[in-house]
Amino acid sequence: MQHSDMHLDTGAQAHAPRTTVRGAMRITEMARQLNVTPRALRYYEDIGLIAVDRTRGGVRLYGPEAREQLKLIVALRRANIPLDRVKDALDAGAQVHRDMLLERLATLDAERETLLESLSRLGGDAVSGSRPQAA
Repeated sequence: MQHSDMHLDTGAQAHAPRTTVRGAMRITEMARQLNVTPRALRYYEDIGLIAVDRTRGGVRLYGPEAREQLKLIVALRRANIPLDRVKDALDAGAQVHRDMLLERLATLDAERETLLESLSRLGGDAVSGSRPQAA
């Protein structure tokens, strides 16, 4: 469920008019969409990876820009990119995101080769990567 006309506390004086954010999502909706926990989203905010708007009542609201940034954060984390490097990636451009993922892929490829070599030594089929049968 999206809240198309959520009102924000802009941080201005209490008598100032409220700002409207179209298409804003609450934290549970955003977490569900990204398949992460609300706690993860709060943590990303706590450590400064993302800034979110809030209603006067303190409810977090994720607009389209925040959603896109969170999609990137979650994608990099799922690739096991450490949070300090995720922060660097957010400060940089799309090429850095791509480079980080290619670097991670190279690391995983090297790990895979090492595992296949170990498996081969144990009698498994290193070419197909099949597992040796348990006795």
